[in-house]
Amino acid sequence: GGINIMPIYDNYKAEALIAEAAKKSVRTIIIIGPPDSGKSTLADALFAVASQRWKHIGLIDEDIGQARLGLPGCIWGAIRTHDRTQVVCGAFVGSLTTAGLETAFVAAVIKTKTWLESKGANIIIMDSPGFVFGSQAALLHKQQVSLLRPDWILALESTNTLSPLLTHIGFPSI
Repeated sequence: GGINIMPIYDNYKAEALIAEAAKKSVRTIIIIGPPDSGKSTLADALFAVASQRWKHIGLIDEDIGQARLGLPGCIWGAIRTHDRTQVVCGAFVGSLTTAGLETAFVAAVIKTKTWLESKGANIIIMDSPGFVFGSQAALLHKQQVSLLRPDWILALESTNTLSPLLTHIGFPSI
């Protein structure tokens, strides 16, 4: 159990991460990182590889400003079941930014995660927004980690840019 902070640099392999997740019974993964660090690319790769291992895989698109599963302003969830993917707006946030809406944002993510769990998701991959700098970002991620209790946090960084955030939410960067 517990939360593992995994700094991920340029070379990561979705197959190896999913194999390790299966071995350690990981059920929830949050991917964090600055804008354009590869969070969505990694989330999509993990989702595709996990689809080969499990029958029910969940994905949460938390990037309300650049939503890729639907329109911006919502937390989107996708569940893959037996070669079929269903996408739903888990919760409407009503903003393109999380600033000042940290509690409402996290509540929307929890609602979406609960829906995915009710659909039988074996693993849930959360693609967080690129909001990682400053006290509001630290509050957002601290609330998320505290309430969602992820098994893994995958921190995408090439240098120690996320160290202040990871330290604030209670986990040292490795």
